[in-house]
Amino acid sequence: MKKILAKLSSIEKREKAAQNAIEKAQKELAAIAIEKAQYEAIAKKFEAPAV
Repeated sequence: MKKILAKLSSIEKREKAAQNAIEKAQKELAAIAIEKAQYEAIAKKFEAPAV
């Protein structure tokens, strides 16, 4: 029984670590999207109108 509980605890720790990694990645993706939008807006200012 102790081995089963230890294994379950280990799995729960891995699950929590994976969830934290997902949350961190989502935050980074959001920050990248904001930065990308900012640079796209800057680039748009320099685009010449079609003749």
